[in-house]
Amino acid sequence: MRRILSFGLSLLMVAVFVGFFVPDLARAQTTDETIRDYQVDITVNKDRSVDITETITVRVLGQEIKRGILRDIPSRYRRNDGLIVDLNLEVTGVERDGQRETYIVSQEGRYTRIRIGDANVMLEHGVHTYRISYRVQDSIGFFDEYDEICWNAIGDEWDFWINAATVSVTLPPEAVIGTQFAIYTGASGERGSDYEIVSKTDNRLVVRSTKPFAPGQGMTVAVGWQKGVVPSPTKAERSEALLRDNIPTMVLALGVLVLGGWLYFAWRRVGKDPKGGAIIPRYRAVARPVASPCQLHHGHRQLHDRQPVHLHGCPH
Repeated sequence: MRRILSFGLSLLMVAVFVGFFVPDLARAQTTDETIRDYQVDITVNKDRSVDITETITVRVLGQEIKRGILRDIPSRYRRNDGLIVDLNLEVTGVERDGQRETYIVSQEGRYTRIRIGDANVMLEHGVHTYRISYRVQDSIGFFDEYDEICWNAIGDEWDFWINAATVSVTLPPEAVIGTQFAIYTGASGERGSDYEIVSKTDNRLVVRSTKPFAPGQGMTVAVGWQKGVVPSPTKAERSEALLRDNIPTMVLALGVLVLGGWLYFAWRRVGKDPKGGAIIPRYRAVARPVASPCQLHHGHRQLHDRQPVHLHGCPH
């Protein structure tokens, strides 16, 4: 009897979920603006650069998407020692429906923002396909036993549902992926597994999502390969890159040190107080008294008795 009741309660919960949440999900994907398809192609080059092309098909209804779309790509991060690494993201092309599209690139904190669209042109309602191509540096991890590219391919910054997503990673011909790969789906920090492998060869991996991504969800892909395919940067190259990425911080720190040194020098030179000692009061009589003691006493008595003050009657 208990098993029957438990089974009945489980069916009831499933029915409630399907009745309340699934229609909302379907309605959101049919009546709101959505990303119908999101394809990301990642190519690792032997010069340590990485070329990335994003093909995004969106449904435009004039709700949030009016003149174009915004693509925010994380391009700066801070290491454990506090130093900043800049991926030096360079946009190489933007298209809409197969034609070149207007775009503006700006740096918004740790993100490179690509603002796509003409401010004076409203998009026609319907389906539009954007193609964004860019190149990044310093995005490959060089470890003792293997090298790796780890990329947040489907960013979790989108405010729209993503119905379908596909990510491909292509390595140089000499590379062998083997079992050295991992894919995570969901919100930031989650390690979901809502994906499937479409194809896999020695140097290429293609995966796709198995369910739609809600706003704030995405896909991260990590693929490793054997050492020696992509030359590791030398110590001099690493130092040069860190110096280049941290010049503003170093200039600020140098300015603070110079200002602090100058203030200390000025304090030592003219701003230092003399050594303290005992304070001794010193008194001296006036050269010519205004009134004698007798006159002062007489005036005080008259003030006390509320009488006019006359200083006569006392000897000078």
